[in-house]
Amino acid sequence: SSAVSEFDFVDAFSDTYDSYMFTGRGVTKASSSAIRLQYMNSSSAITGNNYDWSYGKGSRSRSDSDYFTRAEDSTYIQFSEESHGNTTSFIGFFDTTFKATSNFVPFHGLMTNWSSNGVLNFTFSGMYHGSTNITGFKIYAGSGNFSSGSFSVYGVKKS
Repeated sequence: SSAVSEFDFVDAFSDTYDSYMFTGRGVTKASSSAIRLQYMNSSSAITGNNYDWSYGKGSRSRSDSDYFTRAEDSTYIQFSEESHGNTTSFIGFFDTTFKATSNFVPFHGLMTNWSSNGVLNFTFSGMYHGSTNITGFKIYAGSGNFSSGSFSVYGVKKS
């Protein structure tokens, strides 16, 4: 997709699956800004200060491999500082097994960003710890639009 600022996965979570894998391939953005995630309930984003998140970065340069950032009681989960002009791919996992007893749903993943500085690898995690029932999520740019890329969600069931 191109020239859109967010992707909504409405009612993506159900009792059919235990966990979900989320991928982004070839994602680029038109302007420099973060990539963020919010959980959804019945087609609208869950707002409020109920998100905790962190991510760390490693690169081909040792001098740049100890970078990390984090937030608690945030209004979103952030998993990229910026990806302007760079091709980014990521894979994330939602563990919805906690959903039956509480609304705690962790999100973990790995992102690779190719740029003129070389390959950057990010690990990220976040969680929602509010009281609203979670049925889906949205990915959005901190500002501007996505220029290209695709997003997919896959359900995983224990057998």
